[in-house]
Amino acid sequence: MKTIRDKILDLRKRKQNKYSIKQLVEFFGSDSHWAIIFIVNFPMSIPSPPYGAGFETLPSGFVTLILVYQILLGYKNVQLPEFISKKFIDISIIKTSSYEKLDKALKWIEKHLKKRKTEIFNPVFEKMLAISIIPNALLMMLPIILTNWLPCVGITIMSFVYLFKDGYIIFISLLFSWFIVAFYLIIFIFFGSFLWKKRHIWTFGVLKDKSKK
Repeated sequence: MKTIRDKILDLRKRKQNKYSIKQLVEFFGSDSHWAIIFIVNFPMSIPSPPYGAGFETLPSGFVTLILVYQILLGYKNVQLPEFISKKFIDISIIKTSSYEKLDKALKWIEKHLKKRKTEIFNPVFEKMLAISIIPNALLMMLPIILTNWLPCVGITIMSFVYLFKDGYIIFISLLFSWFIVAFYLIIFIFFGSFLWKKRHIWTFGVLKDKSKK
């Protein structure tokens, strides 16, 4: 039976570069929420120069939020609006040399993943994982460069591990997801504080620092 990595390699050999989400779901042959979360985030997790001024991961983040919402409501099958199912994703990036490095990482992960401690994969734990994805999906939707790639990697890794039902590694991916959120939270607080202290400069004096009077 082919793994997700094997199917990605098959997709890499095809000449077509753009596929609708519906086509990708049919290609991977799964109606699992986590499989589709992986599918829509994986192309965006491959390191590449920003080309959409921070907007390139917005569609993936939006679809991820819809799927997370369905997991939290206990949906058994994926239900995507037609306008999302027809949304096209450019997978040409998996045909570049950048993907070859990522494929080695996936191969290593795949080698060490095992189906173990599967009893923890109950509806409550699945919802906990879904909740942990929400902040990362929101970061992906921010039109700010450098706030998109790392959250996308976190979601990709978690969904990839979930599909293997590895009860040990899933906790590592969960901690990694929380680390990403904490990292950006610290950065936002730091820069927010810096911008507030310099508000008299970037607001051209509209907001003045009263403490300097």
